[in-house]
Amino acid sequence: MIILFKEWQKTFSAIFSMAFPFFFERSFKQFWTSIKTFFRYFGWILILNIIFSFLFAEQIFKITKFLAKPPAEQIGLTFYDVLFYFLILITLFILSTGFILIVRRPNSINFQYVKTGFFRYVQISLIFSFSIFFIVNILFSFGVSNFPKLHWIIISLLKLIGFLVIFYWFDSNFGFKDILFSLENALNLILYKLPFFIILFFLFIGSNYLVSILLDFFLIKYNYYDILSGISYNTFYEILPKDISFVSIAKLLLIKYFSLLLNFIFITFIFVYYSIKKKETYTNSIFEIHET
Repeated sequence: MIILFKEWQKTFSAIFSMAFPFFFERSFKQFWTSIKTFFRYFGWILILNIIFSFLFAEQIFKITKFLAKPPAEQIGLTFYDVLFYFLILITLFILSTGFILIVRRPNSINFQYVKTGFFRYVQISLIFSFSIFFIVNILFSFGVSNFPKLHWIIISLLKLIGFLVIFYWFDSNFGFKDILFSLENALNLILYKLPFFIILFFLFIGSNYLVSILLDFFLIKYNYYDILSGISYNTFYEILPKDISFVSIAKLLLIKYFSLLLNFIFITFIFVYYSIKKKETYTNSIFEIHET
């Protein structure tokens, strides 16, 4: 406990010194370099996505309205609608994974690194997906069938933990034990550097509030916490007009890419802080076996 308070004190001291401005400067430089590399390698996906959004506007509207409905009313999609929605998810997965890989090495991207990185990202994503599936089935076996909706703050915390786990995982030997070490290190970093993450959290809340004001000029309703918790389809549904038009599709694309950009900034800030603190050890690992 004493070590914890000392770390918090050190973190506060760093925040109110030149270290914090240096961190922001480094983060924005990292983001600028990463986003340029991202557009160089993945820009064509964004262009195709914009083109297909206008060509298949009807399917996009249909899927968005479908997902905005309560689960009990989610009926009426065809096989092609489901396939189209799957392609949308794959596209977002590729873009998000691509940026995570680029932000780690914006100046040294090659095919082998991207191929291996995608494989490792899919690997840990599947492991966590199966873990959640396993936990949910255990709860079902005990008769728990109704789950409360998670507050956006909890979702934001889970996203933060997820990104840190991924970064620790990419710097590991990719063994099963390394997943546990990555999770433990991520939780330790958040706990021992809690003042930093609290301030970062409020900074992003503030920036998203400014974005929501900006989007109001385009008659788009945007919740300031959407980027941290993930934009719900209800948000998209609220801006959908009755008739499909060029303007309505442009609004959907605007909020989508605004959110994607802010999410990339969020990832960059987390990675830069992780890269500074990743070699620090705060306590002995509970997964280490010590010989006596």
